[in-house]
Amino acid sequence: MLRITEKNLDAEIKARLTPRDENGHKGTFGTLTVVAGSARYRGCARLNCSGALRAGCGIVRLAATERVISHIMMPEVTFCPLSEDADGFAEDIPDAAFRGADAVLFGSGLGTSPSTLSMMMKIPRAIPAVIDADGLNSTAVYGNPDLLSGRIITPHIGEFARLANMNADTVAFNRDGCAKNFADRYGITVVLKDSVTVVASPNRQAARVEIPNSGMAKGGSGDLLAGIIGSLLAQGYDNHNAALLGVLLHCRAGLNARTELGATAMLPSDTAHFICINI
Repeated sequence: MLRITEKNLDAEIKARLTPRDENGHKGTFGTLTVVAGSARYRGCARLNCSGALRAGCGIVRLAATERVISHIMMPEVTFCPLSEDADGFAEDIPDAAFRGADAVLFGSGLGTSPSTLSMMMKIPRAIPAVIDADGLNSTAVYGNPDLLSGRIITPHIGEFARLANMNADTVAFNRDGCAKNFADRYGITVVLKDSVTVVASPNRQAARVEIPNSGMAKGGSGDLLAGIIGSLLAQGYDNHNAALLGVLLHCRAGLNARTELGATAMLPSDTAHFICINI
């Protein structure tokens, strides 16, 4: 298993980055559709979009309810408004939300419900996708992991345990084996998040990223990471490299933010400003 620490972090990033076309236009760098947020969880959509834009995506389209859209306040983001139910969660999504998308990021803050699972099932199979948070929780409760085949998933330990029907302590004790076995069994790229993160894809070498940073142990860090991974996927990286490079860029940004602000004070929204692609 590949082991990445702070000592070899920048070298591993450099080895995976593809050159950016200086003559490119916004279409060159991909379109990402983000499906995220609800009345109670509005910030996650903003962090998704921030991560995607900072990581170089050309066009970021947010499919969300009007209350989420009004919270975003990001002039670079385009919008696809969704209807909402009485509790402020999105009810349905039109096919137009996915038209022209090079990748999809789905799940942050959508709520655990049959509606969330139904919306996830509308993502065309031909479009690469990152499934995060409530996309995973809804799959665990109302579906099964086979529905995630071919996708990237970004669970923390608890979400993975629910999805795999395992004890969280067992997952934490053997995160390498659990991630690899799940990836191989279901044909999924797994980003198993924790202070030590494991990235595993079917028939690929798994990577163990050992760069703990307590400053990133705050709500919203995973939303930012999912945005970075979705951005790379939209730019043409394959599932494994988008997932692993996304984790590494997120780690580098977190270290930069910690150096500047300190672990106690830094926020995920701060970390977005420290995403550095020119290592």
